[in-house]
Amino acid sequence: MATAIHRIKGAARAKRNAQKQERLKLFFTIAASIVLLLFLLNMRPIVNALGLVDKERYKCPRSLGSESANLEIKYFDSAFCLYCILEESVLQTMLEKRGNLFALHKYDTYRCPGEFRKYDFVAVPSFVFIVKNESREYKIQGYIDQAKFEEIVCELSGGCQA
Repeated sequence: MATAIHRIKGAARAKRNAQKQERLKLFFTIAASIVLLLFLLNMRPIVNALGLVDKERYKCPRSLGSESANLEIKYFDSAFCLYCILEESVLQTMLEKRGNLFALHKYDTYRCPGEFRKYDFVAVPSFVFIVKNESREYKIQGYIDQAKFEEIVCELSGGCQA
């Protein structure tokens, strides 16, 4: 009988010890996560100083294309936007192909929120096409594929020959 009681007490003690170990593991995991987060937050100035960040992204706006063109395009994007990544290849192709027909001004919505709010956009990518000599603005919210983008640029700039 005494050995049975001793075994039961031993099993209960082992269970308590296992629970303590699990709590300690959880505590140290949370503590390590907090330390890692604080470390990474403090790494930002070092990463910036080493030039590992695209500093051009921080300019408001980033300008490309022809500033003397009659068509101005304001493009609003975000580093966390999947469609913006896809839109970048469309914009790059259009700049190479028809960059003389428009001035492209890129705004990162995180770094340049004022201009984004001015047009009441709620999502990215978003565009404002401005025909300078006619003082007209066209707002488009959402991804624009290559063919549609070229069609818009050609129509608004009047510079594409068939």
